[in-house]
Amino acid sequence: MKSEHLGNVKQRMGGALVLHANHKMEVPLLWAHSTETMVLGFMKTTSDKPKCIISELPKDVPAGHTVTVSGRCFYLQKNNKQEI
Repeated sequence: MKSEHLGNVKQRMGGALVLHANHKMEVPLLWAHSTETMVLGFMKTTSDKPKCIISELPKDVPAGHTVTVSGRCFYLQKNNKQEI
């Protein structure tokens, strides 16, 4: 969270999302944020309902002063339909 470009910024709020598909049909989804929460929503084209992931900073950590990083791995079926 230390940066010469953010010297005048007290609360450093931000988030990042990384999605990468590989030849093994694995899709790692990684996210990071310095806000209190980050919500990720997604669904398959064949689904009736979307799913969501809610990520939160630890309760004793003030937003804008640290980053939390997490992730999940999804698998694609051979016929290009998403699994899980």
